[in-house]
Amino acid sequence: MTKFKSLLTIYSFLCVQLASAQSITRLKLSDPYPEAAERITISYSPSSAFLHNKKEIKASVYFMDYKKFQTLNISLKKSGNSLTGEFVIDKNAKAFFVKISSGEEVDNNNDTGYLYPVFKDKKPVAGAYASEAYFYSSGFGTAYAKVVKNIKQGAELYKKEFLLYPQNSDEYQKDYIALWPQLAATTFKTTIHIDTIPGEHYKSMIKLKADLAQKMIKKPAPVFSLKDLDGKKVSLTDLRGKIVILDFWATWCTPCKTSFPGMQLAVKKFKNNPDVKFFFIDLWENGDYYAEDVRKFIKDSHYNFRVLLDEKLSGSKYTKVGQLYNITAIPTKIVIDKTGNIRFTYTGNSGTPNKVLDEMTAMIELADKPNKD
Repeated sequence: MTKFKSLLTIYSFLCVQLASAQSITRLKLSDPYPEAAERITISYSPSSAFLHNKKEIKASVYFMDYKKFQTLNISLKKSGNSLTGEFVIDKNAKAFFVKISSGEEVDNNNDTGYLYPVFKDKKPVAGAYASEAYFYSSGFGTAYAKVVKNIKQGAELYKKEFLLYPQNSDEYQKDYIALWPQLAATTFKTTIHIDTIPGEHYKSMIKLKADLAQKMIKKPAPVFSLKDLDGKKVSLTDLRGKIVILDFWATWCTPCKTSFPGMQLAVKKFKNNPDVKFFFIDLWENGDYYAEDVRKFIKDSHYNFRVLLDEKLSGSKYTKVGQLYNITAIPTKIVIDKTGNIRFTYTGNSGTPNKVLDEMTAMIELADKPNKD
């Protein structure tokens, strides 16, 4: 079974085509980013289509809220060589498609349909990609617009929904998972191979992101500057435009050191991403001459960490940056987004290295494209 799975490919994970980027030429909208409750004018040119010279061309629009839909007929008027009409997008619509027909014949736009997501501020609304996924993968598009069922396209669109709105993934996950056997059947004969099909780990990552998305915060990160083990100054101000991960730790802290193998995996995963920076802020060490002990621990453990040494406050057990960030226990990890806002604060150890990696990956990806402000 494992060998069989290793031969499967999920083309949807490699596909870069968006449903909203279809080659639509015969039908044009007055607004490329249509929003709910907006009045839209359509212009249809039948001259290049197989509906050319048809005497009675009709149009209707189907407003989709995932599996629910409403239909509205569009009155078409002659305008030069084109036909025009207008409609108001339903306030609950997540996506919509326009059906152009003459009798039993339907212009299916080369099997892609005239399908559009609904936007808000030029961003697809929650449920837009999922509604498009249902259109392609369920047979809905086939039944109403004579568009050939496309499981791969549907799976890709579900994935885009999960990435854009992870907090809503539970609503659509069952239908997405139901596509996997069909994907296996349709992709087994291809020559593209991947190690595994999405399984329990992918599902757990979707759930993890959904849970973390509910815990996102937004508050300005206090600015600071510290020196690393080589004496080079690092300033948070200079890191604007980067996602910054701060890991507060100490050499005597067992939970800190237990989490480090997972943090090493995270550093390795994002090492080629110039927009992600990790800093390990050492604090609360005993005595005044601890820098060499810190350096020795990092070297002997073979960690590729950029370590910053927090500055002790005179007459206090606290340190400068630790106090700025209200650190009361370690390890504490803080994720700062590209605009300089703290998005996550996490204290403790997640457990296994892979769990630490998954958690850091999820937080970084959510901080890169935050949906909740």
